Amino acid sequence: MEILPKNCTFAENFNFMTYKENILTFAREHEMFSIADAQKNIAPDIPIEQMTWYLNQMVKAKTLARIGSGTFTINTKFDFTDRLENVAVEIYDSLHATLPFARMCIYDSSYISPLQHHLAGNNIIYVEVERNALESVFFMLKDAYKNVYLKPTKETIYQYVDNEVQSIFVKPLISEAPIKMVDSYPIPTIEKLLVDLYKDKDFYMYQGAEYDYIFENALTLYNVNTTKLLRYASRRGIKNEIQNQLKKYDK
Repeated sequence: MEILPKNCTFAENFNFMTYKENILTFAREHEMFSIADAQKNIAPDIPIEQMTWYLNQMVKAKTLARIGSGTFTINTKFDFTDRLENVAVEIYDSLHATLPFARMCIYDSSYISPLQHHLAGNNIIYVEVERNALESVFFMLKDAYKNVYLKPTKETIYQYVDNEVQSIFVKPLISEAPIKMVDSYPIPTIEKLLVDLYKDKDFYMYQGAEYDYIFENALTLYNVNTTKLLRYASRRGIKNEIQNQLKKYDK
C-alpha cells in the first residue's frame, strides 16, 4: 500500500490515476523535465509536494526514470544489474563471514561485458574493500586462491596476468562509492563503473576509444543518474572529464 504525503487526501490519490496519463503524455513530448515543469504544464493547481509524490510513484513503478536531482524522463531504458558468478559469491561469503563489518564491493569482468564494443579476454574478479581491511583481505585471498594481486598496475597486468586464467584484483573501495545490493551482495552501480573504468589504471584495456563506446552504450541502454555520476566523479577527481563525456551526448 502506498504511503501518501501528509497533506494528500484519498481524493487526491484517486486523482493520481488521471494525472498519471497526463504526466506520461507530457514526458513523451519532452526528453527531460523538472518537477516544476510538470506542475506548471500539467497541474498548476496542486502543491509542488503532491506533484513530487506523483512523479516518485511513477519512478518506483519504473514508468519514469530519475536522471538527476528533480529531473525526470520517460523510462525506455533498463536498470544496469547482474548476478555474481559462483566464484565471486564464494569469495564474498568467505570474506563477509570473517570481516562482517568491512565495507566491500565485488564483481567480475562479465559485469562489464554488456557495455563493451570489443570483448577483452578479461577473466578477473574485482574485490574492493575499505582501506583499513585491504591487506587483510589480500592475504586471506592469497592463502585460498591463486593469482591474487593487490592494487595491480598496468605493467603488472601486462607482465604477469594471464587472461586465460582467473585472477583476483584486490583494490581499495573509495569512500562514498555508489554501490547497490543484489541478492545481498554489494555490486557497483553503473555510475561507479563508468567513473572507475575511466580512472583506474588496471582498467587500461577499457580506456581510450573503447571507453567512448562504453559510455555511449551506457547512456543509450541503461538508466544513468547523472547527479550520482558526477558526485562520484568529483570524489575521484575527474568531474570535468566525465562532464565532457556527457557533453558529447548532450546529457
